[in-house]
Amino acid sequence: MSSLPGGGGTESVHVNLVDPDIPAAMTAQARRRMDVGVIMLAVVALASTQLEAGSPVRALVVLAAFLLVPGWALVSLLNSGPPAAMLGLAIGLSLAIDVAGSLVLVWTERFEVLSLGLILGTPSVMLLIGDLVLQSRSPRADVPAPPQAAG
Repeated sequence: MSSLPGGGGTESVHVNLVDPDIPAAMTAQARRRMDVGVIMLAVVALASTQLEAGSPVRALVVLAAFLLVPGWALVSLLNSGPPAAMLGLAIGLSLAIDVAGSLVLVWTERFEVLSLGLILGTPSVMLLIGDLVLQSRSPRADVPAPPQAAG
């Protein structure tokens, strides 16, 4: 305990960091939906590269894909933590992966946006498809077991 300035007494301040309204971990169904959504985002981003270079739709879709696809492919394999933390970690990882990929292409003097998208997007989509396959093979905890017939 410490003295607070001007208070003269000793008081302690407690902060509750655990909120019961925040889910402890992402459900399997939510993870499957997120995986499918990120795969669809990667496909739409690839298709949007055929739009005009100054198109705002192209810029927003590609930005969303670069901020989410590579990082989510890795974070989805962890399968732990609250959804907001997983999303934040996915964005941070995506930024790190995107910067590393961009630097490699600039140093080799072969920078093309489409090639960077394919280099980062293809393994990411493959990881997400693999995650979906693993989820389909594992027993689903969020689905109740069928009722047993009385004997």
